[in-house]
Amino acid sequence: MPQHIEETLSRSVHEQARLSRLAASSLAASSTDQRNRALRSIAVALDQHALQILDANAMDVRHAQRSVDNGQMSQALLNRLELNDIKLRSLASGIQQLATFPDPLNQVTLATDIDEGLTLSRVTCPIGLVGVIFESRPDALPQIVSLCVKSG
Repeated sequence: MPQHIEETLSRSVHEQARLSRLAASSLAASSTDQRNRALRSIAVALDQHALQILDANAMDVRHAQRSVDNGQMSQALLNRLELNDIKLRSLASGIQQLATFPDPLNQVTLATDIDEGLTLSRVTCPIGLVGVIFESRPDALPQIVSLCVKSG
């Protein structure tokens, strides 16, 4: 296992949350162009590493099959774990498309004149840190990360 992955796994949840909050601040301050470049890079990385991703997924499925055989995991959960080339290409394509969408940040969604020269506005902004618990969908991580990146 690569050193950086081992280091990440050994950190406490609190430490990971602290570091994530720092990263969230940087992401919130990033430009539309920077976020869209990051999305395109994610899509390219998925394409470039498709064989390694599919091989790792096949190994995960083999290990999970033992849990199904032992009655510790449902077949439905195992089916959600499976990733194939079509799903992976579709995932990369969807992330590329997301990069072309308009920036959802700093959009005025409501404005009300309260007084002369005083307007109350509702403006879209990053929501901050997002925590997710994954069950058995390998495509969920890139999807969630991509939406988080796009929305700052």
